[in-house]
Amino acid sequence: MSELTMTKNGRVVIPKAMRDQLGLHEGDEMIAEIEDATNLAELISKVIERGLPASEVPILVSSLNVEIIPLTQEQAELAGILRQPTRQLGLSLGDRACLALAKTLGGRAITADRPRQALDLGIAIECIRPENNA
Repeated sequence: MSELTMTKNGRVVIPKAMRDQLGLHEGDEMIAEIEDATNLAELISKVIERGLPASEVPILVSSLNVEIIPLTQEQAELAGILRQPTRQLGLSLGDRACLALAKTLGGRAITADRPRQALDLGIAIECIRPENNA
């Protein structure tokens, strides 16, 4: 597996070979800041579905260079409460856990899905995908 590189702003740049293997597009980046364990489990599920051998999961996770934190009761409750207001966009449990983490830590949620920025949840949401790739 190729080594990932981190930019100054905390984004992990995924090499083309790995993007192709994972089914990602040019410009898709992973944010190397804080990740909750629920979101990590979802990421692992997706890369396994796309053909990453289970034996390479630890390599992928260590290459991400992120702090993995357990989901707190407060964050779990908020992720559940967010189901209804995010239902129209089909947000997964991992997506809602990310939003809950951002809200409880006073941070921002990072997404490549531009329509999520329209959510009015009192949570800062930043889209990393350029306008022309919406």
